[in-house]
Amino acid sequence: MIKKMSRKIPNFVQLFILFMLAFYYLYQHVSFNKSIFDMLRELLPVLLVVIAVIVLGSKKKMFVSHTILFIAAYLSPGKNAIMTLLGFNFQTMQFNNSIVLSTIIFAAIFIYMILMIISYLLNDNLSNSNHRGKVVALILISLIFVNLIDNINVGFYFAIALFASVAFGTQVSSLLIVLAILIDLPFQITEYIIDKSLFEHSLGYFIFALTGLVLIFINFKYLFKSKS
Repeated sequence: MIKKMSRKIPNFVQLFILFMLAFYYLYQHVSFNKSIFDMLRELLPVLLVVIAVIVLGSKKKMFVSHTILFIAAYLSPGKNAIMTLLGFNFQTMQFNNSIVLSTIIFAAIFIYMILMIISYLLNDNLSNSNHRGKVVALILISLIFVNLIDNINVGFYFAIALFASVAFGTQVSSLLIVLAILIDLPFQITEYIIDKSLFEHSLGYFIFALTGLVLIFINFKYLFKSKS
């Protein structure tokens, strides 16, 4: 039954659900209670991942588009929702944590996406990546840079999503996810300038900051040149 799921559900329905889930992920990070600076800082990485998912979906790379969105957006909240639903205590005859509407929503999304990913795996419906050597090298350099500097907080799930994109996705999706990882750096530098604390940092930070900005520029350059 699970194996047939990805074949039984029409492609346009799968795409509609995928895009709706992507925009729901984006919607969760829109907050008008924050300053425009803080909102953009939180929103841009999410937006780049959503664009990557849309690009992959439009190219009918359904396995990797579902996988990236699941890992980046719904793995953590979905797991928490499932654990909440499983947290029924027979002694008190109550759930350990209160169940709200979002608990049901995230649990349903978690189960749906898991089943879709498994279905694509069982059907062996995967596409090899078409990354050029220069793009892979750029991605590796960017990841090495991120691991060298402590000031950039790289989400573990973003790293796994990037791996999935490099293995099965497109150059565009991989570059977008790399930018989602690096994009906090300009906001960080701007924040230091506003706080007048930029020159409190060491020479090493300025070298790393300049290197990071150069990598962002190069990633954008390859992104606009890439056709796949």
